[in-house]
Amino acid sequence: MKLHDTSLRSRLTTLVIIAIFGAVGIVTASSVWRETAQYSASKFAELDGAGAVFASAVAKEVRENDKPGALEALRAIAKLPTVKHVRIEKADGSTFAELGDAAVLARGATRCDACDARSLPPDDANRGREGANRR
Repeated sequence: MKLHDTSLRSRLTTLVIIAIFGAVGIVTASSVWRETAQYSASKFAELDGAGAVFASAVAKEVRENDKPGALEALRAIAKLPTVKHVRIEKADGSTFAELGDAAVLARGATRCDACDARSLPPDDANRGREGANRR
């Protein structure tokens, strides 16, 4: 028994449909790839710019070794809804100040208890909250 013979017309129609769906798939994948790359680059630039602004906000305090002043700036930064943990690292890699409740995963989970707002005297802790509101 012979299987159903397909005509040239039906074979060409099938080939055209497959080619169209293939082209649409390739264009869609290419577009998604391009958009993802652009989003990634813009997000990197945004985070890099925010990091530069944050660094300039605490530069004087780090230079003068003023931990309460640095914590005041960190409290203001920590008020951003997406910021869960902030840390200032010196050029040598040591932690200068740290604030937040999120788990730290990069370079070993260390915690700077001396830099925590709860370990500051009450006057310094209140000054930090008021200072964060002024900035």
